[in-house]
Amino acid sequence: LGYGSNDDKPTKWDKILNYLQGYHKKHGNFHLPNTPQFADLRNWMRVIRSQKAKGQLNPQLQKMLEQINFDWENFD
Repeated sequence: LGYGSNDDKPTKWDKILNYLQGYHKKHGNFHLPNTPQFADLRNWMRVIRSQKAKGQLNPQLQKMLEQINFDWENFD
């Protein structure tokens, strides 16, 4: 994942963050359906939660996720 850049081109990270923000705004949570359409994003969220639990998450990424009120609990 890209973690931001010095130019105006959105990174993969930016796209994921924007999608999560939109999903949260529409549904009021981050409980993505357990369907093939959301499999990659659900896996990404598991990895991010695991990294945070182990103290391995990039602090900048953690701050960005906290700014959108990302739910750190695992709902899988």
